[in-house]
Amino acid sequence: MSTMESTETIKEDASDRESDEIEISSATHDKKAEAITDDSRQNYRTETASHFPFGVPTDPVHEEAFSILKKLQIIEKDVSSSDFCTRREFARWFVKLCSKFERKRMQRIVPSKLTSGAVQCAFDDVNIDDPDFLYIQSLGESGIVSSKLSNSLETLTSGSHSKGNSLFLPDSYLSRFDLVNWKVLVEHPFAEIDQKMLSQNVCILDLRACPDVSPSMLIELMAGENSIISRVFGNTRRLQPDKPVTKAQAAAALTSGRMKEAIQEELNRLEAENQAHLSVIAEILEELISRGDIQQQWEEMMKKEQERALKVDNNLQHVLHELANERTDREEELADLLKERADLERQNQELINLRSEVDGMYDRLATENEEVMADQQTLENQLSDMTSKHQTVNEAKSYLEAEKEALTMLRTWVEDEAARVHERAETLEKALRRWRIPED
Repeated sequence: MSTMESTETIKEDASDRESDEIEISSATHDKKAEAITDDSRQNYRTETASHFPFGVPTDPVHEEAFSILKKLQIIEKDVSSSDFCTRREFARWFVKLCSKFERKRMQRIVPSKLTSGAVQCAFDDVNIDDPDFLYIQSLGESGIVSSKLSNSLETLTSGSHSKGNSLFLPDSYLSRFDLVNWKVLVEHPFAEIDQKMLSQNVCILDLRACPDVSPSMLIELMAGENSIISRVFGNTRRLQPDKPVTKAQAAAALTSGRMKEAIQEELNRLEAENQAHLSVIAEILEELISRGDIQQQWEEMMKKEQERALKVDNNLQHVLHELANERTDREEELADLLKERADLERQNQELINLRSEVDGMYDRLATENEEVMADQQTLENQLSDMTSKHQTVNEAKSYLEAEKEALTMLRTWVEDEAARVHERAETLEKALRRWRIPED
């Protein structure tokens, strides 16, 4: 029983290790893909949502192709198959797939590495700082998508200025026509066919009005049920070239044509490596079982686990005992804290009472202060009255002293006048006497 469990564990570890190795390389690009937010993309999505309000049903074949490209690390892990595909995303997946699995060197699209020199951008709206610059630039340099580079080449060869498109619109949704056209230009790069076959052999009605139909597209349409259109869009007579495609449909187009065989070989190689890895693990496991190393190691591990379990049990008992003592101590501390709380509450109540008494005393002192202020005001008024009365008395006293002095001066004058009158009377009396003596 232990041997079977060990075998299953080793196989699960091997499968997990393989899945981890497959998912590592696309982690860097996943972070860049999350940073794509642009006003043009939002406006286009809003406009497209009004035309396509309902979800696009998924096809099992498309879903299988989508999962295969995820397994091969072409499509990122967090991408949903039911979402519409942008031109940026399809360019990234298209160039990655062609550069990794294309067997013919003449038909391989290899992103050119950036150098220190000046780089001429193929499109005005995709600069060198764009996270998908290498993939989009590769499409412009290879001539699959019309760009400033192809316009310059036409000007040099024909001598006339070409007014080709210099915008890639990376955040716009990929149309059905661009999906098929980019793919067939790689599938049939050197196709030459009479343009009259466009009206004779093309069974797609609305494709005749497209001015950019290439000979590669005509050769692809002649494949019938094996064409990319039949594989992606089924049996249809209307391509609807401007309609956007889902990421599952883009995956189905990427895995069609010559890429189907290359992808199948890659899947077979991965499966063979996985089987070889599992067979090596099985041989190692059988060798370990035959030598008895696994059983011996299992018994040693069981013995160690039992010893560890016994040690853990002893530690657990010791910890439980310490926890019980700690709980008793905490209960005692809690009782002390409750007592201290009761004391604090009592002291708080006493402080409240004292505060109420202090407030009462403060009120009384305020009342007494008001009374003192009133008495002080009364005393000040009385002092003012007394001061005015004192001034009046001083004025009266001065007046009386002046009158007294005047009376004193008058009395002195009267006394002097009386003395002079008396002297005059005595003089007159003496004169009268002298006058009377002779007569006698």
